[in-house]
Parts: sequence; C-alpha cells; structure tokens
Amino acid sequence: MIKYIVLLISCLIFNYSIAQENKGLSERPYELGVEYQMYPTGYIPSIKFEFGIGKYLKHGLNLSLGYNIARRKGWGQHEDERGGGYGGGIGYRYYINRVFEGLYMGAKVAVWDTKIDWRNSGTDEILWTNDDVFSSTDILILQPTLEIGYKFRLREKFILSPQLSLGWEYNAKTIGDPVGQGAIFLWGGDIAYRFGSKKKEDTNPINL
Repeated sequence: MIKYIVLLISCLIFNYSIAQENKGLSERPYELGVEYQMYPTGYIPSIKFEFGIGKYLKHGLNLSLGYNIARRKGWGQHEDERGGGYGGGIGYRYYINRVFEGLYMGAKVAVWDTKIDWRNSGTDEILWTNDDVFSSTDILILQPTLEIGYKFRLREKFILSPQLSLGWEYNAKTIGDPVGQGAIFLWGGDIAYRFGSKKKEDTNPINL
C-alpha cells in the first residue's frame, strides 16, 4: 500500500506546481465531501477531495479514501463470497461545457485491500449447514473505471454530482483460494462543499 500512497502524494505535488504556473489566472476551486457508490454486489462509501487544474479549470483531479463492502453471494468463484476492505483512488474529470460544473467525463483508478470470506456447501449440497467448507482470502484489488456525470451547484457553495461508472475489478494479489473478479458497473454520486471561487469571467461556458 505504501507505493500507492507515494503515488497519490506525487500527484498532489504535480498539481501544486501547475497551480503556481497558472497563479493569477483565476481562483482555484477546491471541494471536500462524501461519495457513495453502489454496484450489483456491494457498495462503497468514501471521503472525496477534488480540485481544479489547468488554465481554464475545465479539468479536475480528485482523491478518495473509503471502504469497499462486497456482498457477492454466488456471483464469485464460490457459492457465497462476502467481505470488505479499505482503499482509495485517484481520478481525473474533464468538464465539457462549463467551468468545473455541468456535464463531465473522467477516469479513475482505485486500489482496495480486501478480505473475502467464502463458503461452499458440503456433501449435503445445502449451504449454511454444519458440513460447509469455508475460509478467507486476502486480495489486493485494482479497479480502473471510466465515468460520466453531471455536477450541479446547490446555492453558492454546495455541489451535487450524480455519476455512472463502468470498469474492471482485477485481483492483483491473492493470498488464499481464488475469488471473483471481472467487469463492474457502479452508480451513485457525491455531495461536497466548495472552497475558493472563480473569477466572474470564468463562470460562462468555455470551449477549448
């Protein structure tokens, strides 16, 4: 996990250098809030931080820390799989028509350090009986996704962003019996408080 933390810190330093190069063009927006994503076999609550990058602030970089709760049941390699683990991600968003709000497209890579408890039925072929075979597997999940969403401004400083994501869950490291992995579809959104603001001339749509 240390190398992933170093990667996140490096990205923050890179963004700070960009901010210094563009200082004076506009005030840079920062947003801190909570994100909640669901998928067919689980859900992910997270704390999220996003900030504008680039000359016209139509680009955003976001960081998140959260907990991935998996309830795969029979969708994995075993008759029942469930568990969870902490992790986080780094993402990029491009705002298509307006500055740091409105319609956006993006990409994200998340890493989850997860423990999955799995169970198979025994000779009676009935799950959740005394002869079940069960154990646990530790996995490090790499989860790249593409997303599309829309950022609404609520009053002056509060932001609501519903989103849809499509990607892949890959078990990069497995300790124990193999467990499920594969395509993933997520839906949800985030609500945040915005710090900082833009110059008045930046509030109109800009085409790059």
